[in-house]
Amino acid sequence: MIKLASWNVRVLMVLTTNEQLIKWGRIWITWNPLEVDVDVLEVGTQYIHCRTFNKRMHTKCLITVVYGDYDIIPRRSLWNTLRSLSIGILEEPWLVLGDFNAVIDDSEVCGRAADTSASMTEFRNCIRDTELVQLPFTGCPYTWHNCSDGTRSLWKRLDRMLANLALLEVWPSSAYISALPSTSDHSPLILTGMDRITERAIFRFDNYLVQLPGFLESVESIWKHRFIGTAMYDVVYATAVKLEISMLQQRAKLRWLKHGDQSSKLFFRKITSTRVKQRVFQITKASGEVLTEQNDVIQEFILYFQNLLGGSSTHRTIDLGFLRSELQHTITTTEASLLVAPVTHLEVKEAFFAIEVESARDRMGIHRPSIEQHGQ
Repeated sequence: MIKLASWNVRVLMVLTTNEQLIKWGRIWITWNPLEVDVDVLEVGTQYIHCRTFNKRMHTKCLITVVYGDYDIIPRRSLWNTLRSLSIGILEEPWLVLGDFNAVIDDSEVCGRAADTSASMTEFRNCIRDTELVQLPFTGCPYTWHNCSDGTRSLWKRLDRMLANLALLEVWPSSAYISALPSTSDHSPLILTGMDRITERAIFRFDNYLVQLPGFLESVESIWKHRFIGTAMYDVVYATAVKLEISMLQQRAKLRWLKHGDQSSKLFFRKITSTRVKQRVFQITKASGEVLTEQNDVIQEFILYFQNLLGGSSTHRTIDLGFLRSELQHTITTTEASLLVAPVTHLEVKEAFFAIEVESARDRMGIHRPSIEQHGQ
């Protein structure tokens, strides 16, 4: 684990804030000058953008700490700022983290909230335009609570970490821990995996290539050939282009009719994002031991399924007491009654019109404009 901001009583910590732009300063950044050099590049009312240099690892990284406004209108300036920053960042690793005061979708809210679809859409569009990827995390799924009970209880995931593709190429194991709140009503976020060197993966290729006549023979002949120097070839064939497009379609799982005329960068970004979501960077054994090293995680998966498939037990019971101890938030009886409450026609209408226009709804022949015209 790498500490970008750590506390050491024997070292005088360095502090920077944005109090020159807003009273009391909404963002405070502290760091240990013996471990990290920080060069503040830009300061705004909702963000501080800086370049960091880790003295131990000799690595650079751009970091933007944000504290989004409570209101949707002022928050739009933050989204535009992130878009502007992304344009000037080419291949340098970039990490964006903090309290965005916005959620991406309804799954990040537990309770009755006033989040509008416009607020969620604007946040999603900002992430898309800046080509940032959400880092995987463990711990609390909701990072903020309004400290109320019953029907007024509200949980949200307002805090998160985002990264660009350049950062994931350097530190593919990057993730963060969403810890339990202590002195604040927000969960502290702890960055991990940036001191890990990932081993080179074994050679793999997509199996659709073997359908090409002579493919295996060509690979065998090329591998038998002895090269002197760097074997770099840039051969452009129409068939190869078609195969690449087919591969990207299958991997990215995007709507090709909508995005087909864009560059392949969109697809590689989607592929990288999917790999980050699917990556298992931490696992807990039955004994309670937490494994974080990739080789240990792989071996534990193998051992688990060997025991599961090779064992003689045909029936296993679930310890509900163990599951309850792992739950960090349980609903009350009042909240449970709301889950089975009857659905009104207005709620159905609002949910229906919240669906994107280009979705399965259109494929069923149900078009939003015609419905709106008839006032249904």
